[in-house]
Amino acid sequence: NTTVLHLLVQQFEFKSNEATYQIFQELLRAGADPAIQEERGKNVLHLAIEYKNEKLINILLQKLRETRTSPN
Repeated sequence: NTTVLHLLVQQFEFKSNEATYQIFQELLRAGADPAIQEERGKNVLHLAIEYKNEKLINILLQKLRETRTSPN
């Protein structure tokens, strides 16, 4: 189940720019689920850590904090 988020994270390995980060954040705001695992069992946070992308890791951790503190 490779998602658009997975594809963007993989793109960051080769080229990262502010526009791509903004697209990633907009997808999260629109409800894209960062917890979905791809065929190797990795979600986008796993990939961001694997690629050592600190900015992306921080974006994902912030999303996780927002998700955990928002009322159901």
